[in-house]
Amino acid sequence: MRLLEDVHDITLITGSNGRKGCTANCLGCYLGKYGDGKPFYQGTMDQVHELVSMLPNLKRVALFGNPDISVDTVFCNQVAKALQERNILVYLFTSGVGGIKVTEQILNGLNKTNVGRMYFSIDTLDDDKLSEIKGIQISHKDIFPSIEYCNRFGIQTGIIATIWSINMDEDLIAFTDYWKSLGVAKVKIHYGSLEAADGKIAHVPMDKVLEIRKKYGHLIRLPYIFTSDDEYKIYLSRVVANKEIRCSDFNGEVFFYLEKDGIKWSFNCSIATTVYPEYITDIKEQKLPFFSNVTLCPVAERALGYECSTMHTVCRYYKDPKSN
Repeated sequence: MRLLEDVHDITLITGSNGRKGCTANCLGCYLGKYGDGKPFYQGTMDQVHELVSMLPNLKRVALFGNPDISVDTVFCNQVAKALQERNILVYLFTSGVGGIKVTEQILNGLNKTNVGRMYFSIDTLDDDKLSEIKGIQISHKDIFPSIEYCNRFGIQTGIIATIWSINMDEDLIAFTDYWKSLGVAKVKIHYGSLEAADGKIAHVPMDKVLEIRKKYGHLIRLPYIFTSDDEYKIYLSRVVANKEIRCSDFNGEVFFYLEKDGIKWSFNCSIATTVYPEYITDIKEQKLPFFSNVTLCPVAERALGYECSTMHTVCRYYKDPKSN
């Protein structure tokens, strides 16, 4: 199948309904929501080998686990080893729960030079707010030993932060500089998605999104979310014209899910598939369904929790290329 031959980057969810046994209870967990209504299931190595054999040009895998690598660390370690045997670069993503124990287990026996980066999801330096967002008692300092461990072996680390109403007034420059002072290579910040939170946590309102953009300008590569008429013209010329809309264009990047009834896949936007799970299909169908003729985000109102009539709600992955 030609489409499979063109896949080079994937995000891998190693099971379904893992939130029942997840190590945290994050209020805005869209990966846990993906498994709602599905049987509790952990994937198998046979499925991993089958998947990799179908993707001859696979270069990179973002390994999320079920829905976090800390849920099934031993299995995720086996998956990572199998990928590395095929010279596939592995990126690891975790909430940070479990601290150094999880880090040591997931990296055990791996070729450290073939780990692209290990990301930790930390939304704020205020531990009370962080615990509220994570749904369990946790401190951002819990991952310090993990960062030090990775630094020792030359493994790059990253921080992924989500902006919610709880932490929207924090200094993003100070947040970024804090982690970089500890040797973190990459800090990525994006806005939360209400469609994944079921009302448990509020999205950032439009005026605040615009205020944050104005305050930080080109200093941090934050998603636009909204554009003015002039900004929308630039967006059309840069993103739409170049066919870079994840839910309507295929650029070799795909989500894969190991489920009890087979291997499933979807386009490279888990936000849209959270709202429309019918776009997650069996790989045996040998087709990858997309939204048609998309310019604006097709799930913006569900994702934001409100309708915007004054600006264009563009793809939330769109960022100003001039920013750092």
